[in-house]
Amino acid sequence: MGVVAEGGPLETIEYTVADGIATICLNRPAARNAMDLQLAEELLIVARRCAADRDIRAVLIKGNGPALTVGGDIRYFTECAQPYGDLFRRMTGPLHEAFRILSRLDPPIVTAAHGSVAGGGLGLVYIADFVLAAERTKFATGYAAIGISGDGGGTWFLPRLVGPRRAAEMYLLNKVLDAREAVEWGLITEVVPHDELTHRAEDLARELAAGPTKAFGQMRALLRASWDNTLSEQLVEESEALAATGNSADATHAIESFAAKRSPTFEGR
Repeated sequence: MGVVAEGGPLETIEYTVADGIATICLNRPAARNAMDLQLAEELLIVARRCAADRDIRAVLIKGNGPALTVGGDIRYFTECAQPYGDLFRRMTGPLHEAFRILSRLDPPIVTAAHGSVAGGGLGLVYIADFVLAAERTKFATGYAAIGISGDGGGTWFLPRLVGPRRAAEMYLLNKVLDAREAVEWGLITEVVPHDELTHRAEDLARELAAGPTKAFGQMRALLRASWDNTLSEQLVEESEALAATGNSADATHAIESFAAKRSPTFEGR
């Protein structure tokens, strides 16, 4: 399969932007949104579009069909002529770059999970700020079952989200979490009734899209950096971020509105 053209039509993802919200909807429902090379390439395309569009104020990730994504497409793997390791290297190139870009956006990300979320598809959970899951959703790495080591940033994110012991359990023992356990472990934010998932996720995305986007971007960066910085380094970064956001149009308007006892209207500037 060749490289997907940046400006061409997308076949495995539905991508729309409306009212400041970019919606990334995985669209291989017959395959339960399993990831092949084309989906990985198209995810990178839409990640770059999100990064380039200054009018985007929030991102919503979801999936058509019975699952958000079951991870790698095993049938696709077996049909490819090249050795599996070479194929995995080709796939993780665009997939990991997409996750890297999405994790560094200013606009916050909401992921709506349902059915199953497994393997590299868990990257769509890791890079989100809020993850809403329908009841009966299952989460699993699944790598040990097929003798591979893992992708999607899980070895970086999982120890930070659930702790190193629980991360080892999910990787080495293929521990499957239901939605309630996923909340308890800190993997996701909230469990909602299945028929309310889309509505609740869209409402949350709209709420975030009405907020101070530049400040959100600095918050996302600071929270990410805190894992690797010393306290002194983090305090310096907080001062710099505060100076940057304090000079923004949104902060100026919001501070003046607060002083005047008015509700601010943020424009993401």
